[in-house]
Amino acid sequence: MVIFEAPKNSEQNQEEKDSKASSDSKVSIILKGQLVSLTGETLSGVTITAPESHYMAITSSNGLFELAARPGENVHFSMVGMKTLNYRVTQTDNNTFLKLKMDSSVHEIADVVINGYQAMDKRMVVGSTTVLNADEFLQTGVASLDQMLQGKVPGLMAINNSGSPTASPKLRIRGTSTIIGNASPIWVVDGVVRQDPVNLTPLQINAALENTTSANLNIVGNAISGINPYDIESLTFLKDASATAIYGVKAANGVIVVKTKKGKAGPAVVHYNTQLGLTGRPTYSRIDAMNSAQRIDVSREAISKGIYYASMSTPASYEGLLQQLFNRQITQEVFSDKVSQLESMNTDWLKILARNQFNQGHTLSVSGGAGKSTYYVSGGYQNLSGTYTGDNVKLYTMMANVQGDISKRLSYRVGINASLREANGFFNSVNPSDYALKTSRAISADSPYVKTYSKQNAVMGVYPFHYSILNELAQTGNNNETQNFQGTVSLSYKILPGLTYQGLFSGSMSGKRSFQFAADGSYFASVYRGYDIDEPVTSAIQAASSLPFGGIAYPANTSVVSYTLRNTLGYIRSLFGNRDQLSLTVIQELSSTKTKGNSSLELGYYPDRGETYFSLYYEADRDAITNLYHTVSQTNTLINTISYIGTAAYMINNKYVFNANVRTDGSNRFGQYANQRFLPNWSVGFLWHVGDEAWFDKTNIVNQLDLRADYGTQGNVVTAVGPELIATYPSVPLTRVSNEYYLTLGSLPYPDLRWEKTASWDLGIDMTLFKGRLMIAADAYHKKSSNLLITKNIPEEYGIVSMYQNFGKMKNYGWEGTLTVKPIKTKKFTWTQQFVYSQVLNAVGQSDLKYTYKDYVRGNAIVQGKPLGSFYSFKFKGLNHDYGFPVYDLNGADNHPVSSPADFLVYSGRQDPAFSIGTSTSLQYKNFILTANFYLAFGNYHRLNPIYDGYSNNFGTKANPGIPKADENLPRELANRWRVPGDELKTNIPSNTNWSDQGGYVSFYASGGGSDNGAAILNNVSPYSIYDLSNIRVVNASYLRCQSLMLNYILPASFYKTLGIKGGNLAFTVNNPFVIKSKKMLWQDPENAGIGTGSMPTIASYYLTMGITF
Repeated sequence: MVIFEAPKNSEQNQEEKDSKASSDSKVSIILKGQLVSLTGETLSGVTITAPESHYMAITSSNGLFELAARPGENVHFSMVGMKTLNYRVTQTDNNTFLKLKMDSSVHEIADVVINGYQAMDKRMVVGSTTVLNADEFLQTGVASLDQMLQGKVPGLMAINNSGSPTASPKLRIRGTSTIIGNASPIWVVDGVVRQDPVNLTPLQINAALENTTSANLNIVGNAISGINPYDIESLTFLKDASATAIYGVKAANGVIVVKTKKGKAGPAVVHYNTQLGLTGRPTYSRIDAMNSAQRIDVSREAISKGIYYASMSTPASYEGLLQQLFNRQITQEVFSDKVSQLESMNTDWLKILARNQFNQGHTLSVSGGAGKSTYYVSGGYQNLSGTYTGDNVKLYTMMANVQGDISKRLSYRVGINASLREANGFFNSVNPSDYALKTSRAISADSPYVKTYSKQNAVMGVYPFHYSILNELAQTGNNNETQNFQGTVSLSYKILPGLTYQGLFSGSMSGKRSFQFAADGSYFASVYRGYDIDEPVTSAIQAASSLPFGGIAYPANTSVVSYTLRNTLGYIRSLFGNRDQLSLTVIQELSSTKTKGNSSLELGYYPDRGETYFSLYYEADRDAITNLYHTVSQTNTLINTISYIGTAAYMINNKYVFNANVRTDGSNRFGQYANQRFLPNWSVGFLWHVGDEAWFDKTNIVNQLDLRADYGTQGNVVTAVGPELIATYPSVPLTRVSNEYYLTLGSLPYPDLRWEKTASWDLGIDMTLFKGRLMIAADAYHKKSSNLLITKNIPEEYGIVSMYQNFGKMKNYGWEGTLTVKPIKTKKFTWTQQFVYSQVLNAVGQSDLKYTYKDYVRGNAIVQGKPLGSFYSFKFKGLNHDYGFPVYDLNGADNHPVSSPADFLVYSGRQDPAFSIGTSTSLQYKNFILTANFYLAFGNYHRLNPIYDGYSNNFGTKANPGIPKADENLPRELANRWRVPGDELKTNIPSNTNWSDQGGYVSFYASGGGSDNGAAILNNVSPYSIYDLSNIRVVNASYLRCQSLMLNYILPASFYKTLGIKGGNLAFTVNNPFVIKSKKMLWQDPENAGIGTGSMPTIASYYLTMGITF
């Protein structure tokens, strides 16, 4: 609630002079209470004016208000869509809790829905929409707006797969309508689509993840990362075809409309909000990792069993000490003493690499208005850090909105939004979370240890590579800076009564600069160099090195410039004596987005020598063996779109609403092929206000009932695919044979390229019962997508083995709803409970691409009849009785080829939740409000973190024959491993054994990728690497997370009047205090995708928030 002094005009000043004597004799009293509608719904945002006392107030989210007024004074309550309420104050109102009711106005907009193009009367909106006000989505201590949405919107799946403040969540509205395109909803800020700083499709992201620069993608942010959540007034989620049809091909995956704050008439109101918080660090009690004694026990057992080691041992390890003992370098006594030290060392890597982090955020805004103009100006600063040192993001924001009337017919609005986002993460090969989990605690952090050895060749010998995580953090870096600027100017002119023209022009510029590097002192650079930086080597060895001088840098820059020009003609008129309402809108829109970028791999980088480069590296083909040479990649794309939009809505007798929308889009992505250049999208819908029927019995049970239905189409264009033949310039432009320039084939021409299309229907119901005590909104929907672009295998004679075609089909269906109930509502105490339910079922309808068994177990295969993101596993049969190694049921694939890996693999489930329930509890007693938010997700499955990750390389085709390296830690589960015959009856954890001698490889026929082009070939794989990919390692990933607990105290009027302020509040918040999950998940977070760069653990945080209004 905000209270401020009302403006004094000249007439008021004269009245004050004329009535000064009588005014002075009146003593102000405290007027407080709650505003509700006739149906009992609380009214937030109502402006309250006391003209004689010169005070104003705005009701809180629960409709509560409190201000000073004088007895006999008329206090005015006003709100858009409601009839102005005038209340005469009496002496008896002092400290009495009033409950006032406001009636809706037929001639005013009862409630509006902002769809980005226009503000529509909610009674005429047929489509499925959800509106959240700021107090419904704001969450203290959360870095960006998209991270706040989980469990708050029906039909929206928000997966926060990392605890890092730099990470962006995965957002899906009613499933996925594309396979290789961008499946995220679009963001619209004040009527303009906001572009991502780097607009990558999953296709491009997958390609980028194959190289070192992938770490940049984890911290770059998205389209909304530069928006300060405290500058937002409301969010509107457009979900079905009727609601999104006006966005055409951009809206196949839904639309999120952001409405920023605007000023209100009155004197300047200054508001300051600050949040100060602390994020805790993880401990080994929450991580599945062995202590020192357990890890030494594994090594001792391996030695006693004579298990093979695939690499030379680290000197400072049990294996290294034993080797020194055998070589008579140390005595038995020294050996025993040093082993005892290792067993009790228990290096706390988490304490070394992580710490309790202090976080802060500040927002200062000034708003008001005089005459015919209003303004809102704000500035914000956020500094949030993850639990690991070096993982942080800083955000600087500035926003200004000015609007007003130039004349009775002409009005204007000018908006400016600017931001600077600085994010710091870790180099792709450096991950503190991974390191703390997978590094032996029997290793000292005080000095580097030998991690690996170089490979010997004709010139270079075998050299040890020393590793220190602290040195690696100091010698590497990953920094990202994103700048955004958006300016919007709009004019509105009332041509005739009901006929309005609106013109809008918006321009935005964003620039992203990212820089990754590994200096010459890093382990990463040493491996390429062939020896450590301080290793004395000869000039011949130095000349044979791939990286004799300096380190490696990966600079990248991207700029996006976009323009939008829109002309809108709208007509709204009441007909037949206000019985019917007609709304017509015609829109023309032109948009253009130009993206330019460059990225490179630079050798010889010296960060401590003026950030210079050793220039002799700049040769086209210096080192073909390691593939390490200077490369430059540039992008330059232009996407132009022209759109024509028409909407029509007609409401008969204020009860029956018929709605129709049509939009056609043209894109230059189709080049010269005009047959598909334009795509029309349309929708029709019907809304019936059943509760307004004369025969409807408006009893105390059912107060309002609406029924909705609509059908329509949506489209999507994948910007990464075009109809033309695409050739690429290779890094080495000349052939080695003829010394001529050449090109490599990127993709074949596809003149039949078409838009991806989605047809959908939606049925909805909205109800209010028991005078607003119970409110229900529910929708059932079905989306059928066709012409989806997928890759198809083609013969190698074409020069490539696959190409893109409009061949895929998919459907999404389910139902969603919101249930809001107020079980208790008294003068002093109110209990509000809300449940948000979402169900998203998904199935691929058509796909004939042949996938490898690796695609199936990774969840990359698109399988007909299964949800997108489904994954498969090897079928675990048990442990061998004699030796304890794992065995599997291959369903005949070990003897003969099978048509598909699905013939011998078992289906494990979908990776994303199919169902979710978000619940919010609000308990208010006087000025205290306790809020609790929970999120339940179920219907998905995850793999447990790998046990044998260090035992073999990817899929074990060249598996290490024994156990991991001595410096690698192991999961605590291995303490329960098979040890003697008979243990297979009480454990499913395999033994440590020389399996290559006892059981050998697991052999089966299946496509393994590479040159087989989908043909089934014989694969020989380690049984231990398969174990981590078996169904015994798949668990139900359902969970219940407590998202936040907040206690808020609203300062009473008597208190802030003493301080000379106009309002304030104090709040204490705890984020992510606990999660309830399957016991089988052990210490693994069920929401996080896994341990790796960009997937930091989710840790509890604690915040103190203060808001003051002057």
